Amino acid sequence: MSLDEPWCLRVPVFRKLPQATGAGLKLLEVGAGLGLLGLTAQKLLPEAQVVMTDYDPAVLAAIETNIAANFREDERKPTTGRLDFRDFTSAALEASGGEPPGGTLKELVETGQLGSFHLVLGSDVVYDSYHGRQLALVISAMLLPQRDHQGPAPCAVFLLPDSRPRLASFVQALPSAGLSCRIERLETQCAFFRRLRRYHPSLGE
Repeated sequence: MSLDEPWCLRVPVFRKLPQATGAGLKLLEVGAGLGLLGLTAQKLLPEAQVVMTDYDPAVLAAIETNIAANFREDERKPTTGRLDFRDFTSAALEASGGEPPGGTLKELVETGQLGSFHLVLGSDVVYDSYHGRQLALVISAMLLPQRDHQGPAPCAVFLLPDSRPRLASFVQALPSAGLSCRIERLETQCAFFRRLRRYHPSLGE
């Protein structure tokens, strides 16, 4: 996947990014897939630290290929890591200050990444029965607990199609995770969606 085409840099989610180089900012992409959001975030904020995650090692290998294809040797590049929504349960998070269970949550605790990100990004990541509840816990656990001097107030921005039947469960799970939510609807006739529909004709239906 190449970011050479300008449309990639007009993904609506990026209107939420700070208008700066990103120095000192930490951004996390969850369920990264091909990595469009994380790759574009790094291009727009070249001094930010961008971490792109997925649970599948094969997907992470593909992301590494896309990173190599889109960044020169002298450019700051995103990094990758494993994150599995299923590891984020209330019981596991309550234990994370002591001896957490195995899996990706344990790895994130050991590397000091829990509660360290200014911004969490995701696209079309709510499609299974457990995703809504677990994703709310992921966001709460990975965001900074409060604003620091490096950047804006911690927040999460997700691009989610209405057609996913589990979307309501995600929105309903946010308050119990200590999060508030604002929904902005994107018109499916905008240039961004027209471009995506060349590859995904049913998108937005």
